Amino acid sequence: MRRQSYKTKAEDFFIEIFLKYYNSSNLSDFKVITRPENDQNIKGTFDYLCEDVKSSKKIAVEITTLHKSEKNVETNVNLNRFIAKLKEKAENLISPNLNRIYLFFVNFYEPPKTSERNRYIDALICLITRSIDDYEQNKLTPLTYKMHELPPLVKEFKLHTIYDGRGKIEFGWTCKDNFSKNILRDIKNNFGIILNKKNRRLKLAKEQFFKTILLIINRRYDTVELGMESSFKSINQEEHCWIDEIYLADQVSSQSSFEIVKIK
Repeated sequence: MRRQSYKTKAEDFFIEIFLKYYNSSNLSDFKVITRPENDQNIKGTFDYLCEDVKSSKKIAVEITTLHKSEKNVETNVNLNRFIAKLKEKAENLISPNLNRIYLFFVNFYEPPKTSERNRYIDALICLITRSIDDYEQNKLTPLTYKMHELPPLVKEFKLHTIYDGRGKIEFGWTCKDNFSKNILRDIKNNFGIILNKKNRRLKLAKEQFFKTILLIINRRYDTVELGMESSFKSINQEEHCWIDEIYLADQVSSQSSFEIVKIK
Protein backbone atom coordinates (compact mmCIF):
# COMPACT_ATOMS: atom_id res chain seq x y z
CA MET A 1 0.00 0.00 0.00
CA ARG A 2 1.37 3.40 -1.01
CA ARG A 3 2.12 5.72 1.91
CA GLN A 4 0.44 9.10 1.92
CA SER A 5 2.72 12.10 1.69
CA TYR A 6 2.60 14.85 4.33
CA LYS A 7 1.03 17.15 1.71
CA THR A 8 -1.74 14.65 0.94
CA LYS A 9 -2.49 14.07 4.62
CA ALA A 10 -2.66 17.83 5.20
CA GLU A 11 -4.99 18.31 2.21
CA ASP A 12 -7.25 15.47 3.43
CA PHE A 13 -7.43 17.20 6.82
CA PHE A 14 -8.38 20.55 5.27
CA ILE A 15 -10.95 19.20 2.80
CA GLU A 16 -12.71 17.53 5.73
CA ILE A 17 -12.80 20.82 7.67
CA PHE A 18 -13.91 22.75 4.61
CA LEU A 19 -16.73 20.40 3.62
CA LYS A 20 -18.08 20.43 7.17
CA TYR A 21 -18.24 24.24 6.99
CA TYR A 22 -19.51 24.35 3.39
CA ASN A 23 -22.27 21.79 3.95
CA SER A 24 -23.43 23.56 7.10
CA SER A 25 -23.49 26.94 5.32
CA ASN A 26 -25.25 25.67 2.19
CA LEU A 27 -27.50 22.94 3.63
CA SER A 28 -25.75 20.47 1.35
CA ASP A 29 -24.06 17.10 1.75
CA PHE A 30 -20.93 17.22 -0.40
CA LYS A 31 -18.45 14.37 -0.07
CA VAL A 32 -15.12 13.70 -1.77
CA ILE A 33 -15.56 11.27 -4.66
CA THR A 34 -12.09 11.35 -6.21
CA ARG A 35 -8.74 13.08 -6.61
CA PRO A 36 -8.04 13.83 -10.30
CA GLU A 37 -4.36 12.87 -9.89
CA ASN A 38 -5.60 9.33 -9.16
CA ASP A 39 -8.47 9.26 -11.65
CA GLN A 40 -7.85 9.24 -15.41
CA ASN A 41 -11.55 9.88 -16.07
CA ILE A 42 -11.31 13.40 -14.65
CA LYS A 43 -9.41 16.10 -16.54
CA GLY A 44 -7.33 18.57 -14.56
CA THR A 45 -4.88 18.75 -11.68
CA PHE A 46 -7.06 20.31 -8.97
CA ASP A 47 -7.06 18.57 -5.60
CA TYR A 48 -10.58 17.18 -5.03
CA LEU A 49 -13.80 16.50 -6.88
CA CYS A 50 -16.77 16.45 -4.51
CA GLU A 51 -20.42 15.56 -5.12
CA ASP A 52 -23.57 16.47 -3.25
CA VAL A 53 -25.35 13.30 -2.18
CA LYS A 54 -28.73 15.06 -2.46
CA SER A 55 -28.47 16.93 -5.78
CA SER A 56 -25.50 15.21 -7.53
CA LYS A 57 -23.97 18.65 -8.13
CA LYS A 58 -20.17 18.66 -8.23
CA ILE A 59 -17.54 21.07 -6.95
CA ALA A 60 -13.83 21.12 -7.77
CA VAL A 61 -11.69 22.20 -4.81
CA GLU A 62 -8.09 23.40 -5.02
CA ILE A 63 -6.18 23.84 -1.73
CA THR A 64 -3.11 26.01 -1.26
CA THR A 65 -1.21 27.62 1.62
CA LEU A 66 -0.69 31.36 2.11
CA HIS A 67 2.91 32.53 2.16
CA LYS A 68 4.28 36.02 1.93
CA SER A 69 6.42 35.31 -1.15
CA GLU A 70 7.55 32.64 -3.58
CA LYS A 71 10.96 32.74 -1.90
CA ASN A 72 9.21 32.08 1.40
CA VAL A 73 7.62 28.96 -0.13
CA GLU A 74 10.98 27.69 -1.40
CA THR A 75 12.67 28.38 1.96
CA ASN A 76 9.94 26.53 3.87
CA VAL A 77 10.06 23.53 1.55
CA ASN A 78 13.85 23.26 1.79
CA LEU A 79 13.96 23.66 5.57
CA ASN A 80 11.07 21.26 6.15
CA ARG A 81 13.02 18.66 4.15
CA PHE A 82 16.17 19.42 6.13
CA ILE A 83 14.38 19.16 9.49
CA ALA A 84 12.72 15.88 8.43
CA LYS A 85 16.16 14.38 7.66
CA LEU A 86 17.59 15.77 10.91
CA LYS A 87 14.69 14.31 12.91
CA GLU A 88 15.10 10.94 11.19
CA LYS A 89 18.76 10.79 12.18
CA ALA A 90 18.07 12.08 15.71
CA GLU A 91 15.50 9.37 16.44
CA ASN A 92 18.17 6.90 17.56
CA LEU A 93 19.70 9.26 20.10
CA ILE A 94 17.22 8.53 22.89
CA SER A 95 15.23 5.51 23.99
CA PRO A 96 11.44 5.59 23.52
CA ASN A 97 11.30 4.29 27.11
CA LEU A 98 12.71 7.60 28.32
CA ASN A 99 9.72 9.63 29.52
CA ARG A 100 10.93 12.94 28.15
CA ILE A 101 10.43 14.86 24.93
CA TYR A 102 13.21 17.23 23.89
CA LEU A 103 12.21 20.24 21.82
CA PHE A 104 15.09 21.92 19.98
CA PHE A 105 14.92 25.30 18.27
CA VAL A 106 17.01 26.22 15.21
CA ASN A 107 17.25 29.71 13.71
CA PHE A 108 18.78 29.71 10.21
CA TYR A 109 20.23 32.58 8.22
CA GLU A 110 19.23 30.61 5.11
CA PRO A 111 18.61 26.95 4.22
CA PRO A 112 21.73 24.79 3.70
CA LYS A 113 22.31 23.76 0.10
CA THR A 114 21.44 20.17 -0.78
CA SER A 115 25.12 19.35 -1.24
CA GLU A 116 25.85 20.59 2.31
CA ARG A 117 22.82 19.05 4.00
CA ASN A 118 24.58 15.99 5.46
CA ARG A 119 27.41 18.11 6.88
CA TYR A 120 24.94 20.38 8.65
CA ILE A 121 22.92 17.45 9.96
CA ASP A 122 26.05 15.83 11.41
CA ALA A 123 27.06 19.10 13.09
CA LEU A 124 23.63 19.56 14.67
CA ILE A 125 23.47 15.91 15.75
CA CYS A 126 26.68 16.53 17.74
CA LEU A 127 25.04 19.51 19.48
CA ILE A 128 21.85 17.54 20.15
CA THR A 129 23.84 14.68 21.68
CA ARG A 130 25.78 17.12 23.84
CA SER A 131 22.60 18.84 25.02
CA ILE A 132 20.90 15.59 25.97
CA ASP A 133 24.00 14.30 27.78
CA ASP A 134 24.35 17.56 29.71
CA TYR A 135 20.74 17.39 30.80
CA GLU A 136 20.62 13.67 31.65
CA GLN A 137 23.88 13.71 33.60
CA ASN A 138 23.84 17.14 35.21
CA LYS A 139 20.26 18.44 34.79
CA LEU A 140 21.76 21.59 33.33
CA THR A 141 19.52 24.43 32.26
CA PRO A 142 18.77 24.13 28.50
CA LEU A 143 21.73 25.49 26.58
CA THR A 144 21.98 28.15 23.92
CA TYR A 145 25.22 27.66 21.99
CA LYS A 146 27.64 30.45 21.11
CA MET A 147 28.18 31.56 17.52
CA HIS A 148 31.61 29.92 17.13
CA GLU A 149 30.05 26.55 18.08
CA LEU A 150 27.45 26.68 15.31
CA PRO A 151 27.59 25.80 11.59
CA PRO A 152 27.88 28.94 9.38
CA LEU A 153 24.25 29.19 8.25
CA VAL A 154 22.82 28.59 11.73
CA LYS A 155 22.20 31.78 13.71
CA GLU A 156 20.93 30.13 16.90
CA PHE A 157 20.53 26.61 18.26
CA LYS A 158 19.18 25.65 21.66
CA LEU A 159 17.46 22.96 23.66
CA HIS A 160 14.27 24.93 24.11
CA THR A 161 11.97 22.78 26.25
CA ILE A 162 11.90 19.42 28.01
CA TYR A 163 8.51 17.97 28.88
CA ASP A 164 6.92 14.67 29.85
CA GLY A 165 6.01 12.20 27.14
CA ARG A 166 7.21 9.16 25.25
CA GLY A 167 10.91 9.67 24.52
CA LYS A 168 11.49 11.54 21.26
CA ILE A 169 13.05 14.65 19.76
CA GLU A 170 11.07 17.46 18.12
CA PHE A 171 12.20 20.60 16.30
CA GLY A 172 11.00 24.13 15.82
CA TRP A 173 12.69 26.46 13.37
CA THR A 174 12.70 29.90 11.82
CA CYS A 175 14.77 31.57 9.13
CA LYS A 176 15.99 35.09 8.38
CA ASP A 177 14.80 34.60 4.77
CA ASN A 178 11.23 34.65 6.12
CA PHE A 179 11.44 38.13 7.67
CA SER A 180 9.73 41.04 5.93
CA LYS A 181 9.77 44.84 6.24
CA ASN A 182 6.24 45.14 4.83
CA ILE A 183 4.48 41.85 5.40
CA LEU A 184 1.01 42.95 4.22
CA ARG A 185 2.43 44.19 0.90
CA ASP A 186 4.37 40.93 0.40
CA ILE A 187 1.36 38.76 1.28
CA LYS A 188 -0.96 40.76 -0.99
CA ASN A 189 1.50 40.48 -3.89
CA ASN A 190 1.77 36.73 -3.39
CA PHE A 191 -2.01 36.44 -3.12
CA GLY A 192 -2.20 37.83 -6.65
CA ILE A 193 0.34 35.23 -7.79
CA ILE A 194 -1.71 32.47 -6.11
CA LEU A 195 -4.88 33.62 -7.91
CA ASN A 196 -3.15 33.58 -11.30
CA LYS A 197 -1.69 30.11 -10.79
CA LYS A 198 -4.82 28.55 -9.32
CA ASN A 199 -7.07 30.17 -11.90
CA ARG A 200 -5.15 28.31 -14.61
CA ARG A 201 -5.30 25.10 -12.61
CA LEU A 202 -9.09 25.27 -12.24
CA LYS A 203 -9.74 26.07 -15.92
CA LEU A 204 -10.28 22.42 -16.94
CA ALA A 205 -12.61 21.88 -14.00
CA LYS A 206 -14.73 24.85 -15.10
CA GLU A 207 -14.80 23.54 -18.67
CA GLN A 208 -16.29 20.31 -17.28
CA PHE A 209 -19.08 22.43 -15.73
CA PHE A 210 -17.93 21.93 -12.14
CA LYS A 211 -18.28 24.75 -9.65
CA THR A 212 -14.72 25.76 -8.74
CA ILE A 213 -13.49 26.64 -5.25
CA LEU A 214 -10.10 27.82 -4.03
CA LEU A 215 -9.35 27.18 -0.35
CA ILE A 216 -6.37 29.14 1.03
CA ILE A 217 -4.86 27.93 4.30
CA ASN A 218 -3.41 30.57 6.60
CA ARG A 219 -1.36 29.14 9.47
CA ARG A 220 0.93 32.07 10.20
CA TYR A 221 -0.62 35.50 9.88
CA ASP A 222 -3.20 37.46 11.90
CA THR A 223 -5.69 38.45 9.21
CA VAL A 224 -7.54 40.89 11.47
CA GLU A 225 -4.41 42.67 12.69
CA LEU A 226 -3.01 42.97 9.17
CA GLY A 227 -6.34 43.84 7.56
CA MET A 228 -5.84 41.01 5.09
CA GLU A 229 -9.47 40.18 4.37
CA SER A 230 -10.30 43.69 3.09
CA SER A 231 -6.93 43.79 1.31
CA PHE A 232 -7.73 40.55 -0.54
CA LYS A 233 -11.16 41.81 -1.51
CA SER A 234 -9.58 44.93 -3.05
CA ILE A 235 -7.77 42.78 -5.63
CA ASN A 236 -9.62 42.56 -8.95
CA GLN A 237 -10.79 38.98 -8.63
CA GLU A 238 -13.02 39.23 -11.69
CA GLU A 239 -9.90 38.68 -13.79
CA HIS A 240 -9.77 35.16 -12.40
CA CYS A 241 -12.87 33.89 -14.14
CA TRP A 242 -12.19 30.19 -13.62
CA ILE A 243 -12.47 30.53 -9.82
CA ASP A 244 -16.09 30.77 -8.64
CA GLU A 245 -15.49 31.09 -4.91
CA ILE A 246 -12.50 31.73 -2.64
CA TYR A 247 -12.29 30.84 1.06
CA LEU A 248 -9.61 31.67 3.63
CA ALA A 249 -9.04 29.17 6.48
CA ASP A 250 -7.42 31.00 9.41
CA GLN A 251 -5.74 29.03 12.18
CA VAL A 252 -7.15 30.03 15.57
CA SER A 253 -4.16 31.29 17.64
CA SER A 254 -2.01 28.32 18.67
CA GLN A 255 -4.83 25.79 18.36
CA SER A 256 -5.24 23.26 15.57
CA SER A 257 -8.74 24.55 14.73
CA PHE A 258 -9.51 26.85 11.80
CA GLU A 259 -12.09 29.53 11.06
CA ILE A 260 -13.22 29.73 7.44
CA VAL A 261 -14.15 33.03 5.78
CA LYS A 262 -15.55 33.49 2.27
CA ILE A 263 -13.70 36.27 0.43
CA LYS A 264 -15.24 35.78 -3.02
